[in-house]
Amino acid sequence: MSNPPTNFLTGGVDLSSIFMPLSQGSAYSSNTGYTVNNNDLNTIFAKYVSGTKANPTGYTVNNIDLSDIFAKYITSQVGIQWTQRSFPNAGYVNVLATAGSYWIVGSSYNIYYTSNGGENWNTSSYNPVNGNYYGIAGNSDGSLFCMSNSGNFYTSANGGASWTFRQSVPNSAVGNAMVYSNGVFVNVYLYNSASLGAYSSDGISWTNSSGYNPGPDTASWWALATDGNNKLVTTGYKDSLAVAGVAITAYSSDNGQTWTEGDAIPNGRGNTYPIAYGNGIWVAISNNAPNQTVVSSSWPPSWTVHVQSIYGDDITFCSPQGKFYVSYGNSGIYSSSDGINWTEVLNSSDAPFALGYNEYEDKFIGVSFNKAFCFTSI
Repeated sequence: MSNPPTNFLTGGVDLSSIFMPLSQGSAYSSNTGYTVNNNDLNTIFAKYVSGTKANPTGYTVNNIDLSDIFAKYITSQVGIQWTQRSFPNAGYVNVLATAGSYWIVGSSYNIYYTSNGGENWNTSSYNPVNGNYYGIAGNSDGSLFCMSNSGNFYTSANGGASWTFRQSVPNSAVGNAMVYSNGVFVNVYLYNSASLGAYSSDGISWTNSSGYNPGPDTASWWALATDGNNKLVTTGYKDSLAVAGVAITAYSSDNGQTWTEGDAIPNGRGNTYPIAYGNGIWVAISNNAPNQTVVSSSWPPSWTVHVQSIYGDDITFCSPQGKFYVSYGNSGIYSSSDGINWTEVLNSSDAPFALGYNEYEDKFIGVSFNKAFCFTSI
């Protein structure tokens, strides 16, 4: 049986690993391109040749060679269909991270992990601190790095099953968002620190960043995104209370070693802004009124406001699809390629609060804020 071209992808799924014999059905696609369309669902695709068998030019019902029937696209596009699964009573979920085939959730009670795509969840055998876990980042080899609200850094070499204390941060800083960016782990602080964040090349020894920082009593940093090539943007608010504060940003061109004050988010008072990078643009979405996304394709970021009908608790980017996905716990999940026009893909009043995409498995997982279940996508 012949395999399709290695670049034959649909929704991030490599169809070269999916086969269906002719006896399973007799409906064939008239699609002659290398992309499976939504209207081709449950269809067997057959490779045909034009001229010689050695030079195939497409996929159609014509000139069917039984040895070349290769695939049936059984499910809809990744991220469209979602399945509710059980989840431990985690309290308030703060963060969702991936590390190889592992998924890790930090909550107000403990850390939970799964190695089978969210079907079953385990509780970490060692609770590093009795508190919240805000910043977790992972590497493709399964190693993980965490900062707690006690200002301590921890590492895990087994997908979150157990943790080792590494370092305390001066001034009892509270860690918040964390990313892995081009070989460096970068963290930003929620409050109580003389610096905006910290960085580490090994996850064990951490150094406080330099440059811009409004001060420990006047700024809180809530979200962090990277382009994977040394550039990072963080969003937060200035003032002691989010309801009174101004939504602010900062950016770094050296993987979080130094930070520069960015443009404030227009009309951003009273909001935190989850942020992600993809398709050459930075997209942040408000989690409360006024409903808006802010988009920038420039560096340093210069924000353009777009009024929306949705909010966002979390945002992630799916590179195979070239789409941003936003979750909002009281509404659903939405997708967009430009951060401006959004399409609903899940309608639920119990939608995920934390949302993530894992390229290793080509799957999304979303975990609700204070409910004992999660959603997984096919």
